[in-house]
Parts: sequence; structure tokens; C-alpha cells
Amino acid sequence: MPAMSSLAFCTEVALLGLALAVSDNTCHSVGGDSACTVKRVNPEADVVLLQRNRGHLQKQALQQTAADKINVCYFTNWARYRSGLINKGKDIFEMGLDSDLCTHFMYGFATVTASYELKSNDPNADHPSGHEAQDSLCDAACSDPSFKPDWSDPTGLRCDWPCSPKRVLRGYEGLTVGMKSKNPNIKALISVGGWNFNDCSASSSATYGQGSATCEIFSKIAASEANIRKFAGNVIAFCRKWGFDGFDLDWEYPVVAGHNNNTKVNNVYQSQTKDFTNYIKMLKIMKEEFVKENPSKPLLLAVAVGVGKHTADTAYDIPEMSKYLDLIDLMTYDLHGAWESRTGCNANLYATHEDTMQGGGVGAGQAVHGYPLSVSWAVDYWLQHGAPAAKLTMGIGTYGRGWKLADASKSTYGAATSGASTPGISSKEAGYKAYYEIMDLITSGQATRYYDTGRQCPYIVTKDGEWIGYDDEESLRAKMRFLKERHLRGTMVWALDLDDFEGTYSQGMQYPLTKLLVQSLKSDNSPSEPPAQSTPVATTAAPPSSTVPPTSAPTPMHTSAPTGAPSSDNVTPMPSPPGAPRPTPQQAKTRCTLNTDCSSNPWCVDTSYAAWCATMSAAGSSVAILAQAYL
Repeated sequence: MPAMSSLAFCTEVALLGLALAVSDNTCHSVGGDSACTVKRVNPEADVVLLQRNRGHLQKQALQQTAADKINVCYFTNWARYRSGLINKGKDIFEMGLDSDLCTHFMYGFATVTASYELKSNDPNADHPSGHEAQDSLCDAACSDPSFKPDWSDPTGLRCDWPCSPKRVLRGYEGLTVGMKSKNPNIKALISVGGWNFNDCSASSSATYGQGSATCEIFSKIAASEANIRKFAGNVIAFCRKWGFDGFDLDWEYPVVAGHNNNTKVNNVYQSQTKDFTNYIKMLKIMKEEFVKENPSKPLLLAVAVGVGKHTADTAYDIPEMSKYLDLIDLMTYDLHGAWESRTGCNANLYATHEDTMQGGGVGAGQAVHGYPLSVSWAVDYWLQHGAPAAKLTMGIGTYGRGWKLADASKSTYGAATSGASTPGISSKEAGYKAYYEIMDLITSGQATRYYDTGRQCPYIVTKDGEWIGYDDEESLRAKMRFLKERHLRGTMVWALDLDDFEGTYSQGMQYPLTKLLVQSLKSDNSPSEPPAQSTPVATTAAPPSSTVPPTSAPTPMHTSAPTGAPSSDNVTPMPSPPGAPRPTPQQAKTRCTLNTDCSSNPWCVDTSYAAWCATMSAAGSSVAILAQAYL
């Protein structure tokens, strides 16, 4: 592979995607590999220090093959209780599930007792035949439909209910017995935690025994080596009893106030700062215990992590935690929702300059202004701060977040709102709808679909003045292109039961969103030498909107516009090309070149490109930029 100069590599890293001043870029060569220190001096942004070993990243990318790519799928045990539309009162294992849809399953959720034991939080959903007393897997012979008892043996196996050979496998055994019988390579992990489990502000009664009753548990376990080892032993026992291959720690989030300690000072929750190091200690000891229990085949250890800047800065020592984990699943969704007073996509791939200035918090997190809140920014943040691409998955939400518009005639991205959208027919949560619920609104003519090409995300506007941002096939294709650029391990889906699992709205194709991910991961995934411009760097924001003329109104899926359809005067400004412009290594002088081939570059006639380039040049970034199309 042609060598890239240290200067060229450093300038590539320096393109953080924001039209912000960049200074003090210093690079040096270490054993032939380039390393950079880049300081961003925008007053509203933290100084970011990036230490990059380019050769290591390229080696990671080259070692990955299609067989290495994974699709992690969350299963939620409460989905069986949903009704309406495509729901049947069964879990996805009972309804039949393709064995090649997911490489890893995260079974959500088990709970943790006061003595740090794992147990089912709903035996009716989890245990064989829903029978609480059947507190283990049935004998393997009882899963054979042709089984016949030997009545001549008075102590012989009978396989009576709840282990009848004719039972339909569900819950734990639906995954660890049923799915594995179809595909022995599947990995099944038990997941513990989640938002409700860690939300100190929620009452126990409102969260089925969680909230304030459980939010301190992880912090208390992590505070003591003895507690960690006890907990690890209990995890091992639970996994071996039920046939799980690993443990998924969904601690939302270490350190963060209101998620680890019920104590308030002046009526304000306090950060649990000791969690920062204790979290690492917990992961390290749990990994030790897993290896000690079975050195040749230890349980897998995975975590789900937050991606908002405040959360990520506060909660995680990324290089250290990466040492002990098999998988790091980024929760790159819930970027916007009804906790904010303006519309926005649940998981926009890119952010515009306007988004950057407005800032925002992920989920109900703390708002931070001056950074490009987006999926691409989050992925790059974790890569830049030391997470190995080979352990990192990008989260995909098969649902949307929504609002009621304050003024139905103003329905563009970022429009003012008056509260959460109405609950879905099946999901029954305000401000939230499953993908199949959104598709039902579109196909029934109650909503019109629009697509924001700059942010790469769709949204719908309903006839009764509601706005919902979500993901569909178009936005997922853009995300998969980005994922491949960054050479990530794969995808993580929340959740299977929110996809169109019956294929009712997808021309008979079951799980259309999840299948798109799998098909994409399987295709074109043996990266030859990655091009120099694909080195993982932050490229998440568009040029300043003041330099960009407005585009035409988004193209609706239906010909009839809904009430409050976006007008051409209020549409989102056209951003820079996805992935943002990248440097041309062969050129060292400050010069911009626009790709004017309209067959390959949709920005071929964007006259604002030159202005944006001039802004970057004035900021002191010695780069040459080539606008590229992403097919």
C-alpha cells in the first residue's frame, strides 16, 4: 500500500467535520506509523486530543473478513404481551425466526437480587412453558418431538409438562435450545440492566420493581472486589444452567448522577465518581473469573454503552475497558426525543452546522452544546478515544421518536413541538413507535414520509400534526456504508420485536430492516487495502448553514402532502457530502477540488462548497479536499 505522509494523515484526522478553527497540529512518525495530536480550539468545544496509530488501524481492517462481521440482536421478553397490528401474544422464538438473522442474541433482561444473584424477571416469559417452578432447562431428550417414555423403568424420564416434547420452545430455551439447534454457531448472552434498572428517579411501582430499588446495585457491586467475584460466580452459574454463552452488562451509566445513587444534595442527584475506576475493576475481575471457570471457552463479556458527549466523557475509560471486553455495543439511537422541544431524528447519521450549534442530550442525558450529535460523531468519538474497531458495533434502532407539532404548518426538521406524540397502538408509549407502527401510518395514508438527505434519516408527518423520526431501508444503507468505512465489527439491533417481523408492510419480507443489515454485512466485506482516506476520523458535521443555499422540499412517499408539509423556504440546508470531504494525500497545499461529475457526486453543482472550503482554509487546516460521492 502506498505510504501516506505524516502531514497528510494528520490533516485527515484534523478534519473533525466541524467548520471550526483547528490549530497546533503536530505529527511525528513512529516506526513508520503516523501519530497525531490535534487540538480544537473552538471555545464551545472541549480540547480533543487524538492519539492515532494508523498502522494498527489498517492492520485491524485488513484482518477482518465477512465471516468476522456480526449482527447483535436484542430480544425483549416483554414483547410477547403487546397486542394489535402484527402481534400474536408470542415471543419471536415461538413465531419462528431465521437462524442466520443474528450472530449474537442479547436476551433482555434478567434482574439482580439484593444478594447479587441473577434471576428471571418474568418466569412466565422466560421459563419452559412459562412455568416458574421449572427453574432450569428441560432434559435434552424432552426437546425431541418423537420422544417416548420407557414405562418399564419406574424412575425413567417422562417429559411431562412443562417439559412435554410437544411444547413450543419459548423464552430462555427458545434461544439457547431452539435457535442453537438451527444454528450451533449462534452466541446467546443474558443481558442485565437497562434504562429502568438504572433510573433512580423512577419509582419501583412504575418500573416493575426497578428504578430507585435497583439503580444502586451495579455501583455497589463494583465498589468491592468480594462483591464482584460473588456476582461473577452467580453470573457463571446462571449462564451454565440456562445455556447462555456470555453476559451483557447494560449499566446505564457509571458515574452519571441519577443512575447510581439515590442520595440527593439540595434535591439534586450526585455523581458517583468512584464508579469511573470501579467499572474497570468490575470488568477486569469478571473477565478473570470467566477465564478461570473455563479457560478454553470462557463466557463472553459485552457491554452496551451510552454515546452522548456528557455521558461518554463522564462514565468511560475507553482504553482500559476495551482490554477486558469481547464486544462494545454503541447505543447510537435515542439521540433526539420528546425530552427536547424541537423535532429531530432518533438516530441521524450526520449532523448539520445548525444541529451542532443547538447541541442536545442523548436520551434524557445532559445537553452539551457545540458538538455534532449524530451516529457518525459517536462512532468516531469511541474510535478516537481508544475503542478497537474489531470490538465495536453500531447500534440500530428499529423504532422512532416523535412529537406533537406546536404549529402543524411548520413541520421541518427542528420544528417547535408541544409534547410527545401519541402512544402507538402496540408499543403504547408516548413519543415512541415501533417501525411496524410507523409503516402502518404510512400505508394507511395517515402519514407522509420525508427524507432528510443531509442528516440521512427519514421522518413522517401525520395528518393530525405529529412528527416522528426513525430509520428505514434508505437510511440504513447509508449507515452501512459508513460502518464499512470505519471497519467496525458489525451492527447491534434494538430490537427484533420492533421490526416488521411478520413482513406485513414489507411485501412479505419478515424483519426487513434486520435482514438489510445482515445482507450488507455479508457483502463486500473482505477489505483489501483500505484507501488512505478511509482511516477512521471524525467527519460528522456539515458546512455552516449560512454558506449553503436551501434545497428543495423533501420528496414525500405519497403524492398528497399532509397538513404542515415542509415548505421550500424552511427545508434543511444541504450539508457536505456524507463522510465529509477528505484530504487528498498527494497534495500538501491548501486547495479545494470539487468533483463535478454529477454521475458520481450529488454535490457536483453545490456552489457553497467553495465557501466552505475557504472557511476551513482560513481556520488554518493545511489540506486539499476532494468531494466524493458515496454510492
